Amino acid sequence: DEESDLSLVQRCQNKWATIGAGTRAAFLSWATSADAAVQKVAVYSNLFNGTPKAGAVTLYIAGIGPFEPADGIVKANNVYNYISPKLPIMTELFVAAAKSQVIEV
Repeated sequence: DEESDLSLVQRCQNKWATIGAGTRAAFLSWATSADAAVQKVAVYSNLFNGTPKAGAVTLYIAGIGPFEPADGIVKANNVYNYISPKLPIMTELFVAAAKSQVIEV
């Protein structure tokens, strides 16, 4: 597959971040490595499913577009199971598929 220079640079920077745990770039790299369909990741620290919580990390994942409801659960579980063993002690992880939202203009 062809990959742009910018995409390659970003992927390499994210991969290097996995040497230390807990950085935004590490979570981006882990989430996109967990499942090939995951193309976009939003990382929120100190937040657990919308509730502020110290030591928690929330990831919202998407592909090229949002995942279908059943497929989103499978992708979220894949990402959770891949990242969970890599987390430092006392860190909680929440992973969910992003949902599309129509906004009228």
